[in-house]
Amino acid sequence: MAPIPRTILVIGSLNIDLTTRTRRLPNPGETIAAQTFSTAPGGKGANQAVACCRLARASSDAPLDNILVKMVGAVGDDEFGGRLKDALRQNRIDVEGVVVKGGVSSGVAVIIVDEDTAENRILYTAGANEALTAQDFPENFFSSFTPLPSFLVLQLETPLQTVLHLLTLASNAGVETVLNPAPARHIPLQFYSKIDHLILNESEAAYLTGEEVTFLDDDDGVKLTIDRFLERGVKRSVVITMGARGCYFKSPDRQEGWIRPEVRAQDVVDTTGAGDAFVGAFAVARVEGNDVGQSLNFATRAASIKVQNMGAQAGIPWRGEVQ
Repeated sequence: MAPIPRTILVIGSLNIDLTTRTRRLPNPGETIAAQTFSTAPGGKGANQAVACCRLARASSDAPLDNILVKMVGAVGDDEFGGRLKDALRQNRIDVEGVVVKGGVSSGVAVIIVDEDTAENRILYTAGANEALTAQDFPENFFSSFTPLPSFLVLQLETPLQTVLHLLTLASNAGVETVLNPAPARHIPLQFYSKIDHLILNESEAAYLTGEEVTFLDDDDGVKLTIDRFLERGVKRSVVITMGARGCYFKSPDRQEGWIRPEVRAQDVVDTTGAGDAFVGAFAVARVEGNDVGQSLNFATRAASIKVQNMGAQAGIPWRGEVQ
């Protein structure tokens, strides 16, 4: 008998990304000519689902036997909604849980990419993502899965109360979770103990601890910040990602350390979606039975390749490119 595939459940946002590449940002009141403009499916939830699916398969035509990826979220009843679901289907993601919310637009992210640095700035309109409420997830939500999901991936582009409700349900059901608190919003202290893995960047870590971002410029600041999250009750690991510096992690069992990326600055072309590739790769590695350090090594390699490719979803590598 063939083994039952393990399931990664991603609950979160689906957006259309409107991306402009420019040599510099305009000053207030100034109009300048940009270099290019494109539209593409995105959203942190959808990006992370695509990352899970791609990083579980050697290539686009490889079978998807061992890990299934299910996406739960909301789109509007507009021209973007169908396109967003189709993009996930093309990556062989189960979209049965993506609902259409009437009377609202799909989520939209306006992304400005600086061509000189490859850094991005994003303006986000939640649209239907904001209509994904706790009422969409009854108390028996996880018991409807046979078997239970092996891993739950969450972000904060949907209502905070919905995410907190899902963390509670997952904790009660014994489902392993990762929370990527982006965009950063304050999380009530009592909910940290319901998070298995907390993955956040340095600006999000600074926001949630009330520190200046510069506090994380040295190793002592990074370690003290991670300790604060562990003291709040995060169960298995806290990971702070810091771009070219790599990431630092620590677990309650005292595993900790830096993991450095293998990418040269001159090879970076687009950082959009790099964090989502990181989270998706981490989820895949954990479901495959790897420990936290091994999972973060895989995640770092995946993100390092992503930043060398264009597109939040299109630039996410396949597993064969990472190994």
